[in-house]
This record gives sequence, C-alpha cells and structure tokens, in this order.
Amino acid sequence: MPNDLLQKIKGLNFPLGEYALFGSAPMFIRGLREEMHDVDLVVTEKLWKKMQTVPGWKMEAASSGDPVLRCEELEMFCGWAPGEWDVNELIKTADMIDGLPFVTLESVLKWKKAYGREKDLADVKKIEKYLSEK
Repeated sequence: MPNDLLQKIKGLNFPLGEYALFGSAPMFIRGLREEMHDVDLVVTEKLWKKMQTVPGWKMEAASSGDPVLRCEELEMFCGWAPGEWDVNELIKTADMIDGLPFVTLESVLKWKKAYGREKDLADVKKIEKYLSEK
C-alpha cells in the first residue's frame, strides 16, 4: 500500500461495514492522485459515538460547518456535505481495495460535481476519463 496514512487506517482495526474512505482517498488508491495529505472517513453512527470517547480524537467543525472527529491527519464524519448523503449506503457499496473500503468513484464524482470547487472540477475530468476507460 503506497501511503502511511492508509497503513494507519488499517492499524485502527475498525470493523468492516462501519466505515469507508472518502474525499481524495478513492482517487489516490486508483492512481488518480499522486499525494494524499489526510484521510476522510465516513462512519456509522455506532462507530462515531464510540470514537468520541477514544483519547486523541477531538471534536471540531469541518469547513462545511459539520462536526468532524480529528486525530492527526485522520478526519471522521458521520454525515457528508454538500447535499444529502446516506452514509450507510456509501459504506455498504464501498469498493474493497487492499483490505480497505473506499467509497465508489461514482459517488466521489457526484460529490465533486456538487461541491464544484476549482480543484473538484479538475478531479471530475480525471474521474470521468478513468470511468469511461474501465
């Protein structure tokens, strides 16, 4: 696995079916991103509540204003913005790659289109090209 952050996620031993990697991680693992500086995790309400009591994880506000649990370069979300996302569905449909669940590229594409930042629009082109060649 090409990134220390991904090894860190594996070391947490979170139960499968309780989380998935979102944000840039699904692009990174498929070679559509060269670097990844943090990892965004979407988690079930059960794991979210459990992690609030674990030392080292701090509750903060994300740039979207939503609550986020942070521990160094790891960011955990019980919801996902912008828009309405069914976190449990994102987790259930995640692609298993190298032993970790990654939100599907189709969902990443939908999210990046909704977010619409300049960097997201560049990623949209990369993802669409990748999916069309699959």
